[in-house]
Amino acid sequence: MIYQLEEGKLEGVYSDEIFFSNLVQSEHGFRFDMTTVTCGKIYFLASDERRGKVKKDFNGVKAYFGTS
Repeated sequence: MIYQLEEGKLEGVYSDEIFFSNLVQSEHGFRFDMTTVTCGKIYFLASDERRGKVKKDFNGVKAYFGTS
């Protein structure tokens, strides 16, 4: 996704992926693990709308583990 911020002075680029694993079913329900990979940056925009320096970088990975 590409979006504009601060009246067009900034441009953000964002994507994420979600992975599910270790599905376990029992008499009490089910559980699974989930991993998210997030890629995102916010850039300053020049007057010609070209991307300049990075203002914020929020790339990351998070893991969530199911419990019994």
